[in-house]
Amino acid sequence: MDTTYDIFNRLDDAGPPLWMETVGNLDQARQRLAGLAEQRGTSLVFDPRLGRIIEMPERSPNAATA
Repeated sequence: MDTTYDIFNRLDDAGPPLWMETVGNLDQARQRLAGLAEQRGTSLVFDPRLGRIIEMPERSPNAATA
């Protein structure tokens, strides 16, 4: 069985994470997080096999806040 990773974005700390897409491997997930780093919200990678968040990068101080 192939491993996939779900990408989520949370627009604010109190809100629920919103599913954005599924990618085929961890390298793709990390590339997608890097691309989302400057956008509003907090992005994270969820591993459905483990049932938990496996990566959630720190927000850039230059990220958009509006």
